[in-house]
Amino acid sequence: MKLKLLLIILIPFLSFSQEIKSKKKAEFLALPNLGYTPETSLILGFSGFYNRVWGVENINKISSHTFYAQYTLKKQISFGMRSDNWFNTNKNHLKISWDYNKYPYLFYPLDDNFSDNPESYTSKFFNGLVRYERLISKNLYAGIQLESRIENIVKIEEGKLLASKNIIGSNKFNVFGIAPTLIYDSRDNTLYPTTGDFHQLKIRHFNKNLSNQEGFTLFDLDFRKYFTINKYNHVLALNLAYQFSDNKNIPFQMLPRVGNEYIQRGYYEGRYRATNRLVFKSEYRLPINHRFKASVFGSISSVNNSFGKLFTSTFHPACGIGFRYRLGNNGMHIRVDLAYGMSFSPYVNVGEAF
Repeated sequence: MKLKLLLIILIPFLSFSQEIKSKKKAEFLALPNLGYTPETSLILGFSGFYNRVWGVENINKISSHTFYAQYTLKKQISFGMRSDNWFNTNKNHLKISWDYNKYPYLFYPLDDNFSDNPESYTSKFFNGLVRYERLISKNLYAGIQLESRIENIVKIEEGKLLASKNIIGSNKFNVFGIAPTLIYDSRDNTLYPTTGDFHQLKIRHFNKNLSNQEGFTLFDLDFRKYFTINKYNHVLALNLAYQFSDNKNIPFQMLPRVGNEYIQRGYYEGRYRATNRLVFKSEYRLPINHRFKASVFGSISSVNNSFGKLFTSTFHPACGIGFRYRLGNNGMHIRVDLAYGMSFSPYVNVGEAF
């Protein structure tokens, strides 16, 4: 897929930071934005961010709230909210998110050879998630997650695979999942960590009695480690992530996959899907001055319906460079990444990939 590098601009429209009683800090940022990703083409939109530290102890846990609305030149509509809250000196964690999207996408065949014969489709979907965790030991949290997805493909290419309606997910579906969660989090900053660990286990069960699909379970393991390398605050970030579905007869949109600005930069989201996905990522981040930073990153992934074949099948590598601009004082950054994997892919976002 040919991609054109376009000018990527995010202009701080309003930045407000204040010192509050008891050293609580709050920041509000409003950003009109012009951006680009392979999945969206040119993005026009508006985002608002509100970050706050509650309390004077353990202020590494920053509550962050994001509101956004976007329109793209591929006639995509996206709007939603993310709210990540830490309360009671970090003893309680509440995450809420929802988003609505109308997106043109590419569907790649799900055969074992991962055929390079995509077809386009347009989908409307809604995602909703609520997660609560409580501190049970030092840096260790346990909790529960509820999530829902409703999706309907509204436009397809005639005569192609999705038009046959034999692909699970080509018809309207809804799923509802419940997951126990376990998190170990010793990061020094949740928005831009420089030291510490973040490890997460989620077992997401989607009950057939609460959905219109077969029941299935997604297992998610996510291991992250951050090192400060020297006195100049260079940071090495490492991430190993594994996802597994116990049932391959589920909507293809729910299968483990590679791609996008978080899972693996440099690949179209959904280019490779199967019941097992393993991704390793590394990134070296270095400051240029008090506002600007640069980064170099690399990744490798494997996707297969057999766990054993993850280590013998084709690997998918990617690499790239990035630039950061710090917004406010709590560690939030504008992120611009230029990645090469399946093809050249520019990305722009707020917040780190991991």
